[in-house]
This record gives sequence, structure tokens and C-alpha cells, in this order.
Amino acid sequence: MLGWILFLIYLAVSALPLVMRRFSLRGRLIWAVIVAVVFVGLRVAIQLATESLWYADLGYEQRYWNIIIPEIAIFAISFFVAFVFVMANFLYIFRATSAARFIKIAALLGCFLFSTAFAVGMTSSVYEYLRFSNQVPFNLAEPVFNMDIGFYIFTLPFLKTVRSAIFVIVLASMIGSVVLYGGFASKERLKAILMRNQGVINIGTTDHHRIVTHMSVLGIVLIGVFMFWTQIAKWDLMYSPRGAVFGPG
Repeated sequence: MLGWILFLIYLAVSALPLVMRRFSLRGRLIWAVIVAVVFVGLRVAIQLATESLWYADLGYEQRYWNIIIPEIAIFAISFFVAFVFVMANFLYIFRATSAARFIKIAALLGCFLFSTAFAVGMTSSVYEYLRFSNQVPFNLAEPVFNMDIGFYIFTLPFLKTVRSAIFVIVLASMIGSVVLYGGFASKERLKAILMRNQGVINIGTTDHHRIVTHMSVLGIVLIGVFMFWTQIAKWDLMYSPRGAVFGPG
């Protein structure tokens, strides 16, 4: 019931610029984002306060905050990293091309939505982080890589999460960049280039040199992610899905 009340209040407040007609389209969008952030923050704060009181009544308040605080930190860090990395690629594209205002706003909104969804998904890895940050050595090394068994129990799952997160961010940046470059490409420009070079696009031009350089850098970063992925796969060979137990050994 509280969620519906907050939603209706949000709609009423966000509709004020449309009724008053005092703001431009950009102002209305900024106003809607600010109102959304405020009301989502209020909703989350109310939920946290309610659950905190419930856990405090049971005598587990400290345990509750030991999970919530890392979740909030993971969300903030994940959102910041994803937004900065993706938006940095988009800003490079905006500088290299003449993007329309609508395209810039749409790209900014898409980057914000992706970063939010990515950060929300990353909060599910809070237990991997807690095991990683509170790990203890087993003082027992496996014979292949000479790594402590604790590495496979506490560190490796966290590294898998980091690997997947980096891969998703880089892949989203590449897809977004390709979409933006495709949208900016002028039909007349491409037609002239194709006619002049007999079907071969001249990447020596400034525009195409920037595009190739940008996508090549992202490709190199993606190759680095795959190299990291391969190293993790080597360590993962120590996990045996067969036998009486599942795990390293």
C-alpha cells in the first residue's frame, strides 16, 4: 500500500512541469529524474528502517547491518564504475561526431538505466564479497598450483563475479558504441565513400580512424578480460563436480 502511495505522489509531482509549462523538455527530464531518485530513496529508507527495527527486536540488528552496508557499497561502486566507463565511451563518440541533442539525452538515459540495473544485479554477490573479505587460510595447499585451499573457497568465487562484471560492462560499452556509431553514420557520407573507393571504406579518413581506434581499444580490453577468464578457468579445474563432495581437491 505504501508503495502505491509513493508511486501516485511521484506521478503527481513529476507532472507539475507539464501542468505549469515552465520548463523545457530537458528541464522536465531532469525534474523527473530528481523526483524519481528522491522517492526511490525514500522508499528504500523506509524499508531499511522497518527491517532494522524488526531485526533489532530479534536481537540481530548488527548482523542485519553487516549485510546491508556491504550491499549499499557494492551498489554504489558498481553503479559508479559502470556509469563512468560506459559514459566515457559515449562522450568520446559525442566529441568525434555531431550527435543530435535527442541522441545525447537518450544515450545518457540508457547509460543510467543500464548502470542501475547492473548495480542492482551486483548486490546479489554480497555473500561472495563477505566470504572473500573475511577469509581465513586453511594452511593446506593443493599440489597442482600450490594454492591454499582457502583460495578456492573464498577468493575464486569472488574473482568469478568480478570477471563477469567486467565482461558485462565492456560488452555493453561495445554494443552501445556500435549502435551510436551506426545512428550517426550519414547515408550520403557512406555512399560517397563507397563510390570513391569502389566498395571499400577508407579507414584513413578522420572519422573512420576514430571509429576503428575506439573499437580497437574496446576489443583489446575485451581480450584482456578473456585472458583473465582463462586464468580463472585454470584455477577452476581444481573443482571436481564428481565424487562424494563438490569442491577443490
